[in-house]
Amino acid sequence: MEAALQDAITNLLRGTQLRDAVNSFAEGTASATDSEGASSVGAADKTFVWNIATTEPKHFARAEGVELSPEFTDYLYAEVRNELMKSKKYGRVVGEGEAVSATGAGEAVVVDGILTEYKKGNRVADGLIGFGAGARSLKMTVTLQRHDSSKNIVRIELRVKASPRWTEQVMAREAAKAIAADLHRQWEKEKKNS
Repeated sequence: MEAALQDAITNLLRGTQLRDAVNSFAEGTASATDSEGASSVGAADKTFVWNIATTEPKHFARAEGVELSPEFTDYLYAEVRNELMKSKKYGRVVGEGEAVSATGAGEAVVVDGILTEYKKGNRVADGLIGFGAGARSLKMTVTLQRHDSSKNIVRIELRVKASPRWTEQVMAREAAKAIAADLHRQWEKEKKNS
């Protein structure tokens, strides 16, 4: 039993040493690439700390042909801001255009997006058939960007389906929940891959 325990500890230490060696090799390669002037995403974002201290959501733009009321972007902005605050994974959530301290700019991000497609749905099909038939559909592209350099860290394509009986406020709330959850999921994925 004692010999097996000693072997396990030795293997753990070797694994830790190997991980450290690989990480230092990767850092050396990235810094060598930087000094040669190449601009890859990994090299450009090398100084970024994978920690969010401050998040600034913005009003989403609309692509041509997206027929929603002018108030919808305000509803969506308010709901996105609310969902980011509720999740407690986005640090301090500030209002659009609110100043971020220069010391915290390296850990500050901006949530921005564009509404790319909207289908009105069909109330009759929804009422007669149900099961998602006649649902409204809202497609958007959402980005999470560094505040200090406006470089994208995360970019997601998102489609939200909603009942045609829902108000725009309810649709905005459901879209905001999906945005907060999917951004965080993709953020964690990118963080592990960096």
